[in-house]
Amino acid sequence: KRTSLAINMFLAVFLSVLIVQVIKNLLYKEAWLWFTEKGQYLFFEQESDLWNFYSFPSAYTATGFAIAAISAANQRSKSRVFIIYAGAVLLAFSRMYLAQHTMAEALAGAVIGLSASFITIRIVISINLKSWL
Repeated sequence: KRTSLAINMFLAVFLSVLIVQVIKNLLYKEAWLWFTEKGQYLFFEQESDLWNFYSFPSAYTATGFAIAAISAANQRSKSRVFIIYAGAVLLAFSRMYLAQHTMAEALAGAVIGLSASFITIRIVISINLKSWL
């Protein structure tokens, strides 16, 4: 079971980071024009500094939600699942609070992380991991 969890975790993080990097390289600077509005940040000192980055979608949030989804899928306790997802939500909120990402960027990262997790869970189940070990 631990080997399956480790493989799921690795694949989910790898897939989510791969998807994020492909999107960032395809969109480059245009992402700022589509998903950013003035005053969308919760905390900032100089908004002009934020325009020097292209950060759609949030890789930190994608990774956090990928790890959370794999971890939550292996829990039986609903309270543990809630705590795991609450941690992922706090991670996304911290990215917005520190003015590193907008809400759209954090939400896109969360969707990518959750999607990558569900895809990798299905892949690992479908290949019958026990036959490999």
